[in-house]
Amino acid sequence: MAQARELLGYIMGAIFASIALLMMVLAWMGLNDAYSWKMALGLLVFSMIIRVNLFLVAGCYLFAHSVWGFSVFESMIFALPSLMYIAPAVSMPMFGAISRPNTGY
Repeated sequence: MAQARELLGYIMGAIFASIALLMMVLAWMGLNDAYSWKMALGLLVFSMIIRVNLFLVAGCYLFAHSVWGFSVFESMIFALPSLMYIAPAVSMPMFGAISRPNTGY
């Protein structure tokens, strides 16, 4: 059972990382469209350095609003899943609970 939980943790981690990569690409396109590629690169690198990904949320919103032409409300709904990536401390307890070996408690 412990191996199955560990495998599930690895699979969820891979899914989480691939969704984060997709969100980063969408944020790149949104920030690039609203500002420039230099600003987009600087903001995304800065957000990775300080480990608070607020620019990821803003970039996803700008992508939906500027590139796809969604309304403001639809753009907010589109950017909503990127809120779970805003701070790595938010997602770490979730994966810890899944991949932690069962101690019997």
